[in-house]
Amino acid sequence: MKAILRKGMAACAALLMGANVMAQENVFVEKENIEFSRYFYFTPSEMMADKTSRLLLPIYEKIELNYSWGTQVQNCLLGFQIVNKDLEVEREIKFITAEEYNNTRLKISEQLDIDGKWVEISRETSPIWPEKFWYYSIDSRSETMGIISQTLFNDDDKYEAIVPVYGGEVIYQREDEGTRFIYKNYAITALKIIDENGTTLYTLEAGEGKHFSNNEEDCSIVRIADKTYIVLPIGNLIADGYDSWTDNIESWHWYEICKETNSINIVRETRAAMNIAPTIADRDAQITITLNDDNSNVARELVVTGVNGQLVGRRDIPAGENSVQIPASMLRSGMYNFTLQQKGQVVDNGKVIVK
Repeated sequence: MKAILRKGMAACAALLMGANVMAQENVFVEKENIEFSRYFYFTPSEMMADKTSRLLLPIYEKIELNYSWGTQVQNCLLGFQIVNKDLEVEREIKFITAEEYNNTRLKISEQLDIDGKWVEISRETSPIWPEKFWYYSIDSRSETMGIISQTLFNDDDKYEAIVPVYGGEVIYQREDEGTRFIYKNYAITALKIIDENGTTLYTLEAGEGKHFSNNEEDCSIVRIADKTYIVLPIGNLIADGYDSWTDNIESWHWYEICKETNSINIVRETRAAMNIAPTIADRDAQITITLNDDNSNVARELVVTGVNGQLVGRRDIPAGENSVQIPASMLRSGMYNFTLQQKGQVVDNGKVIVK
């Protein structure tokens, strides 16, 4: 029984079993009616065949979602409308259907019965937010998105979209507890680039035991001079805490888009200076900050501030030590900035929400 209850249950049970591709045979369709929202984005003009930017308007649909306490109807983001300067809808793309929504990002709770067997007691669906892929160049900042384009991957005028693929099955269980959580189709294990005819142009795999982070702020397309890169955060398919484990980042992969050779190749891996887990913490949680091995022989300092910039606390990290823990109980409910400094210079930072 103790072998069952060991924390080692936090492991990847089946990496890609039941992978759920958030893409239909043809995700692009024509539509007449515009669905205006005060939330909208731009496509970069340099990624359009006519060099004219488009608006991207979110497509929402009311869907009944399953939660541990029952069901609830919510507005769910399914995709985007592509709107030209005359406010005409040229195309729309839906990354997922309402029917698929309740079978993706499942969290299944199980308990041990008196016979030592796991019995499901509840399941819930976590919201899905299509990755936004902020676009950065000398002429553009994060108000533009490269998730939908025409000439990013080739030189024709067909629309292209970066579509996430959810998969994997990960189990998390606290030590000496008779409850466990199964995360099924919960993490992004691959990305597909699909054109408006439904043809898959490229597939990027996160790799065995890995996933692309669900944190939408970390996915980027970077253009510098004559080179264009896709920058993707990579995490491990290991649940070392509750739901926020998919936000944990181990490194970033830099993929170069090479239209001349019709390929996308990983050219560089960079590692985060620190990793924070969990990023959404219960009051009784220990927030663990793990530092990478670079400059481990140098003393560093962790500074915790509130969203208003007020100093909450400092923690010295002596040379040779690569981790530090902050009890969530010492923080009030809210959001905090965790900043890693070395010799007075900011090395890395991250955010933590305390429930």
